[in-house]
Amino acid sequence: MSTDLIEVCNIIFDGLITSTNEVCGRRRIQNSKMSPTTLALIERRQNTNRESQEYEELNKIMKKAIRRDGRNNQTQIVEKAIEDNMILRRLRKNLSKGKVRKNKLKDANNNAKYEKTETINIIQDFYKKQYS
Repeated sequence: MSTDLIEVCNIIFDGLITSTNEVCGRRRIQNSKMSPTTLALIERRQNTNRESQEYEELNKIMKKAIRRDGRNNQTQIVEKAIEDNMILRRLRKNLSKGKVRKNKLKDANNNAKYEKTETINIIQDFYKKQYS
């Protein structure tokens, strides 16, 4: 009875290990800043002998490629920020349609006027008095 129990525990234990490796062992795919050609160069360099001439040449090529990819990534980030800013500007521009005007003015008798025609009349009277 105890050997059967040990075998069952071993089977369960092995099943748990394999299932956790399948689920948790996956690596997340990261958005790399480097292009696939640069990543291939890095992998190729890892597989070459460090003392060979090819290794030194791959090193030079790879450094230039990494620098180029970094610059390309930065320009993409800046272009996206500019594009987002332009979209925000367009939205702000569309929100403020027309000219800003006062909603309430007081006339000569200190009465508040809210209608557009009444406020225009108050403004006209003010400037007539101002320039006469």
